[in-house]
Amino acid sequence: MQGRNIAELSRILEKELTAVKNLISLSIRKKECLLKSDHENLAETVTEFEKELQKLLNMEEERKKITVKVAKEYKMENPNLKEIIKIAGNEAERLEKIRNELNSSLKKLTKINYDNAYLISSHLSLLNEVINVIAKREEEVYSKSGKLKVERNILEGKA
Repeated sequence: MQGRNIAELSRILEKELTAVKNLISLSIRKKECLLKSDHENLAETVTEFEKELQKLLNMEEERKKITVKVAKEYKMENPNLKEIIKIAGNEAERLEKIRNELNSSLKKLTKINYDNAYLISSHLSLLNEVINVIAKREEEVYSKSGKLKVERNILEGKA
């Protein structure tokens, strides 16, 4: 039956779109956790994100397989989605809508993940500054003989 593979491609792309939207929600949650320094919920969110990402990767493999079938069915060589839409008949409008939503959602996900990477980088820079301040701190202490001495670097175990 001609067109069955294109309908299957539409179904897979819709599942991928749902997965991308889930990744957006999880990325927003990661951003909120980063802003609140909520490390416990951040760890849970990262785990959920990784699971959803793996689902998306599995769907991508499924989509590649069905795209090969479409290419064979319509005698196309390595078609992209735009080319498939041109020959999709009844599915063309549906595929075009999914394509546009996927592009928009992927741009949004990229922006949120860029923001999250910036927040993580900022937190790491601040943490490094704090460590450097602590590591270079000098303290005046009395020795066993009662003389005042200066000890440095708490992190080296000299405090």
